[in-house]
Amino acid sequence: MTPRAKGGWAALLCAFVIVPLPAFAHHSFAMFDVNRTTSLQGVVEDFEMKNPHGWLDLMVLDDQGKPREWSLETAAPATLSRAGWTQTTVHPGDKVTVTLHPMRDGSNGGALLSVNLPGGRSLWAGQPQYGRQP
Repeated sequence: MTPRAKGGWAALLCAFVIVPLPAFAHHSFAMFDVNRTTSLQGVVEDFEMKNPHGWLDLMVLDDQGKPREWSLETAAPATLSRAGWTQTTVHPGDKVTVTLHPMRDGSNGGALLSVNLPGGRSLWAGQPQYGRQP
């Protein structure tokens, strides 16, 4: 094999090793129980529409009436935008109803599927790994 041919193979090998690296940086969705869907009513504490995933933090009253914070993961901002979201879709203090896949371990979190906003507007939260918009 000529040195030039060896260099071509080396470049090809590097491309196969380097190109997939961003995919390895992404986390698994195994922490969410995709076989369960639940709804919660709560008050928005914070909303972050940032990469790689957005976050919606809610204050939800538990069965004893005590406030508990829930952190819900959304899709990436580009996906949220296509579903109609903006940075100002929800505001702290908004009362919302959300649908989500809860955490497998029972902690207060999950994968946000949709949100019903004040005024009745409903938005899909853009989780493409769970299928298309309902």
